[in-house]
Amino acid sequence: MTRLFSKCALLSVLMFVLVCSAPAYAWINVHSSYGMAGSVTVYEASEHIAATNSSNFKDQAISAALSMGIEYENYFNEEFGFATGINYSNRRSFTKLYQYYANLIYHVDPRFYVFAGMNFTHGSDINMTFTSGSNTAVVAIDTKPGLGYQLGLGYQVTEAINVELLYERVSLHTHANIVSSEIDGFDYRAEKFEQSSVRLGVKYSFFNLFNF
Repeated sequence: MTRLFSKCALLSVLMFVLVCSAPAYAWINVHSSYGMAGSVTVYEASEHIAATNSSNFKDQAISAALSMGIEYENYFNEEFGFATGINYSNRRSFTKLYQYYANLIYHVDPRFYVFAGMNFTHGSDINMTFTSGSNTAVVAIDTKPGLGYQLGLGYQVTEAINVELLYERVSLHTHANIVSSEIDGFDYRAEKFEQSSVRLGVKYSFFNLFNF
């Protein structure tokens, strides 16, 4: 945990130094994205999960979630820049995610750009129910923040509106507690959740820091 926060703090300091180094263009943006497809991988040592082959699963309800956020975007010239911001999304039955991220941006031409970066994600605690015939087991999962990444491409439709397509991977460290179980021999020891998703987003630039 300390190591993760240290990495996040170091990334924040780096972004701050970049901000202070004579930016050419800078905006405040609001953005929203929607997950079109994705999957969740659970890393754990449960014999029950291995036997039922459910450690990897695809769930449209998990990925098909709306994300909202705000970011600071800074360009040093007409090609290179970065963006840093925060996101919130409710992954329905899975978890609520609060995410800090930072991206490096490269404009291939005045309208088309690519980007890549890291995210630091915190999730709400999760309750999961497993079934075996008519028997059930309920597991409470405590989540801890984890590091992930994203990469994508974007297109500037107007001076204020961009559309983006990105691949995102978020990670949460977990600790599972069995609340109740009617399943003989049930065990569950999840250590980490990872979610991958393809997202379509829209970004609106509403405040130009050097032209107000």
